[in-house]
Amino acid sequence: MTKNQSVSYTDLRTHTEEIFMEAIAAVEPRSAVLRALDGSGLLPDGPGRIVVTALGKAALPMAQAARERLGDRIVDGVVVTKEGHGGEIDGMTVIEAGHPIPNEKSVQGADAILDLAADAREGDLVLVLVSGGGSALVTA
Repeated sequence: MTKNQSVSYTDLRTHTEEIFMEAIAAVEPRSAVLRALDGSGLLPDGPGRIVVTALGKAALPMAQAARERLGDRIVDGVVVTKEGHGGEIDGMTVIEAGHPIPNEKSVQGADAILDLAADAREGDLVLVLVSGGGSALVTA
């Protein structure tokens, strides 16, 4: 663009909105986990067991993405999310806990995650997915 050219307000607004929407899409929990799993190089090839723990306000979509990408390799999972943000994921326990103030479900979530980790065997991969709010949602 030269000094004599100008950009209209509409063009600036359109470009700004496009940049904003791309930024939002880049950090959307499901998409972020899918990208991370696809490019991490951390997932073992072969028949190894995978267990999932997900905690935070975005725990459910993160765990859903893990299930989508890893399928039946996930043998168990615990998802702890904010009350009202729950749902179902095949083969995983979903606990809706208190946020921003922890409650009894927050303690139950912590216990469930500890139990899941304690049951892991040598060679298992424990995939831990954490988003904002996790410190209130999982407390001891």
